[in-house]
Amino acid sequence: MVVTGGALEVVRIAGDGETLVAVHETGQFSGEVNMISGRRALFRLRAREASTVVALDRQQLVGLVQNDAELSEILMRAFILRRVELVASGIGDAVLIGSRHSSGTLRSRNS
Repeated sequence: MVVTGGALEVVRIAGDGETLVAVHETGQFSGEVNMISGRRALFRLRAREASTVVALDRQQLVGLVQNDAELSEILMRAFILRRVELVASGIGDAVLIGSRHSSGTLRSRNS
């Protein structure tokens, strides 16, 4: 979503609460790599105040990335930097399933 007025909050829902991840204000945009790959979103968006946005679905975004080199570079750079920040913060969409008493699970978790 491109914010044309107001502000959007990006929040992470976990356990019994939520964490504010970012705020996108007028002239900024939301989204990350999962939108292009078609995977589920890691976060939720909500309006911080009365806001107006331009919403693109996955097909529109992919078309934009394929057909506009300048916008593609801006979007992809932002998406990659956002993902790097998530990884550095230990946030992701991979789920490790295994016993917490298993040496294999522990090894995978610490890799």
